Amino acid sequence: MELVFPIISVASIVIAAISLYVALIHGKRQIQTMISVRKEIETTSSDTQELIARIGRLFGAAEKAGLEVVFPDRNEALRHFRHFLEDEPEEVAIVGSSLLGLLMFAKGFEEIVCRNPSKFKFILTHPEFSHAREGPEGRDNNVIEGEIVEAIHKLTHWGVPVDSIQLYKGSPTVFMIATSERMLLNPYPYGMEAYHSFCIEVSSRGFIYPHYLERHFRKIWGSECSEKCSDFLQRQSQASGPCTP
Repeated sequence: MELVFPIISVASIVIAAISLYVALIHGKRQIQTMISVRKEIETTSSDTQELIARIGRLFGAAEKAGLEVVFPDRNEALRHFRHFLEDEPEEVAIVGSSLLGLLMFAKGFEEIVCRNPSKFKFILTHPEFSHAREGPEGRDNNVIEGEIVEAIHKLTHWGVPVDSIQLYKGSPTVFMIATSERMLLNPYPYGMEAYHSFCIEVSSRGFIYPHYLERHFRKIWGSECSEKCSDFLQRQSQASGPCTP
């Protein structure tokens, strides 16, 4: 509040000066002018104080959280986030479901991955646990399972090591991409694909980034809640059996 009153005082003085100048130009009597200016200052001061306090709260909360930008959907967020993917020298962690929105709509994603596929790590929804999404989203049976398997083959074809892909045994909650400096978070609303939902970008300076990187990625990777993609593919191959002529 110490900064609020000096700012309001300056604003009041400026408004008063402008009002007096306009009044003199139009030839109004001084007493009427001063009454009008006083009312204007009082009204503006109250509104300005409330506005400054609100801005202060918003900036303070955003700074603590590390909030950088809010986007209306994932596609717009990915256009803005692309250079962070390109510039990241070490690791890009991605948590998704079938990656349909990323693989279909993220312009240049294949090119970025193919440049340095070993820096990417993926946690996808386990195909055997994907059916819970199909009903609420109005999808046909086994469609999402097929999308996940297709995504796995696509990523490995681009050069991503199969050991850099793991499968989470549960329904998705939030789509995530994390570099060493920035993170995108995109929630999965019930009954709709995540890439149509809002997306936030946060920096590593705030409390959201380490919380999600640790709990949404690191604690899942290699845990009992996930299966190595290589193990899943091996089981799938054994279940299909040898080809018969």
